[in-house]
Amino acid sequence: MAKAPAFLLFCLFAITQSTESVFTTGLPQIAAEFNIPPGLAQLSSSIYFFGFAIGILVLGRVSDYFGRKPVVIFGLSLFLITSLISIFVNDIYHLIALRFIQAFGGSVGSVIAQAMARDSYKGENLSKLYAMLSAGIALMPALGSFVGGNIVGLFGWRYNFLYLFIVVLLILISCIYKLPETNAYIGRSDSKKFIKILKTMLQDKKLMCYGGIIGGFNGIYYSFFIEAPFIFISKLKLHPSKFAYLIMLISFSAFCGSNISRFLQSKGIEGKRIIEGGLVLSIFSCFAFLILGTIWSYGYMPDESALRILIIPMLAQSLCFTTVMPLILRYSLEDYTKVNGSAGSIFGMMYYSIVAFINYITSRIHSETITKFCLFIFCLSLGCYFLFKQSKKKFLNFENPYKEEI
Repeated sequence: MAKAPAFLLFCLFAITQSTESVFTTGLPQIAAEFNIPPGLAQLSSSIYFFGFAIGILVLGRVSDYFGRKPVVIFGLSLFLITSLISIFVNDIYHLIALRFIQAFGGSVGSVIAQAMARDSYKGENLSKLYAMLSAGIALMPALGSFVGGNIVGLFGWRYNFLYLFIVVLLILISCIYKLPETNAYIGRSDSKKFIKILKTMLQDKKLMCYGGIIGGFNGIYYSFFIEAPFIFISKLKLHPSKFAYLIMLISFSAFCGSNISRFLQSKGIEGKRIIEGGLVLSIFSCFAFLILGTIWSYGYMPDESALRILIIPMLAQSLCFTTVMPLILRYSLEDYTKVNGSAGSIFGMMYYSIVAFINYITSRIHSETITKFCLFIFCLSLGCYFLFKQSKKKFLNFENPYKEEI
């Protein structure tokens, strides 16, 4: 089978990374226009990730039956239709429903792209591909926030959906003409086998630990994106276009993290040592954010200083994110090669459900101070480190029937 071009895999992955950063810059404006609480506006992001999780489960499995490429075309087409309709929505509940459907279609940018990457590349080549993709994708939230912030500032939040429509239309056209089919096992999946894969994965405690780490780390990352506009735009009165520059700094840090991961791997440092180091740094960065956020929330830090200081621990967290994530993704499904679509869809559904739940909690604890949010992500960072330590214990190993053959 032909290999999927790295550039098109990058474009598909980028849909996941950029869609939310484009949308979240408009959350304060959405809350004001619809006259709703900020937490309800944030709920639209939580629902987005629930739709994403369901799309991953369904479309990943469908790609085992009908191939990766047809599913990519279907998902991107659905994303386009809902993006166009969202421009004209008149209340938050219709917007939430449309975002759910949009996420369902957009999930192909994650589950199918990952399946195609695993179809096309193996072992260290797969790790290097993920690291290379992460280096570019790390810039996507910056680009999304920069464009989204300026669109919100100049035209309003509705035009962010027009921007997404145009970008994804170009990706769809490229996929139609340039994306090859990479699934060498089309039609070899059945319902009994899918249930067997699910049961095997649920028994794989090491895999469950990895899923918790991926869900928790993504949860920290994306919950910051839905909380940050209210911190910097609503509370600190930063213009949306200037807020985009802060997010650019975060994405530059993420870009550095992915390159650090590649550099350390090239020096022969074992991947799990890199993961552990990134998780430890994450704990310190989230703790620093908790301390600084609490000081500011209770009036012991002026707003001018908060604008400059609060971003620093999140720069460190962003660096951790792209240092750790490519390696966790590489290790997670390395024993499920011949059931990439089904295993990837089940696993993706699991960790994106965690992301959705974390985003939901973030919307529920939203308040005038950010102390609760800061404490929440600090606890998540501790949980991720605990899960990693658990994943290294030998008693978690079990006989995986998919390790050698299916």
